[in-house]
Amino acid sequence: MVNRQVGPGMFMQQQEEVVSKEKCKQDSTSLDAAIERGMKDGESLTFPRMTDQRPGMLPGNLILNLRASKHGVFERRGDDLHMNAQISLKEALLGWTKTVKHMDGRTLEIGTKSTQSVTKPFQVLRVKGEGMPLRDDPASFGDLYIKVEVIFPKQLTGSQQDIAAKIFT
Repeated sequence: MVNRQVGPGMFMQQQEEVVSKEKCKQDSTSLDAAIERGMKDGESLTFPRMTDQRPGMLPGNLILNLRASKHGVFERRGDDLHMNAQISLKEALLGWTKTVKHMDGRTLEIGTKSTQSVTKPFQVLRVKGEGMPLRDDPASFGDLYIKVEVIFPKQLTGSQQDIAAKIFT
């Protein structure tokens, strides 16, 4: 701290950085950050005493905050993955299957062909164990949720209307 005169009879204390007799080490280094499977957006990795060194002070910790980028198909919520799928009215009534490329490169077969059930608009299907790996237990996984949107035809011809009327009477 030094005293500086700022006017007649007026002094101000000001902090000033001065050359130190202590030697500070200036070092460039690279760090390896191990991003574990299942780590979430906002989690952090800490590297103790890896910041700049100052006289009379220990170097602080370097904290690396993780930011996940958006995926084109999947959205992560906790350990679960969510996605949307579009199917036709025919598929909603008769059953459907779709092949989805998972984030880890595997292909998944999803759908209702085997259950012979009608898919309702905005129905959510759950596939157990196809979500993100749990960080504390990498052998366990969250679930995959598929929100199904049924795309209805824009119009029906007269013969299609007659057929639909016969089926639903």
